[in-house]
Amino acid sequence: MRVACVLVVLTVAAFFPTFFNGFVNWDDAQNIYENPHLAAFDWASIRSIFTGNIMGNYNPAPIFTFAIERALFGFNPVVFHTTNLLLHLVCVVLVFRIRSEE
Repeated sequence: MRVACVLVVLTVAAFFPTFFNGFVNWDDAQNIYENPHLAAFDWASIRSIFTGNIMGNYNPAPIFTFAIERALFGFNPVVFHTTNLLLHLVCVVLVFRIRSEE
């Protein structure tokens, strides 16, 4: 349990600086601003998220969260960074649980 807590704290510490930054010019334009799947939040867009790709990558989970975030909060980078941190924390805990069961 202590190891899991340390991993969570380290993950939060690593991602904490993102809360003071906006979007970056690496791939945020393609994934968020220019993403045709995020133009509307309707069944057609949701279906396209799970059947299409962005930049040659099939990654429906983050794109779906981007769609929800954009529909609810617009282009607020703090919201996008918060969701990203929460998803990373879930992955850290799941990997820890899998590794600790071996």
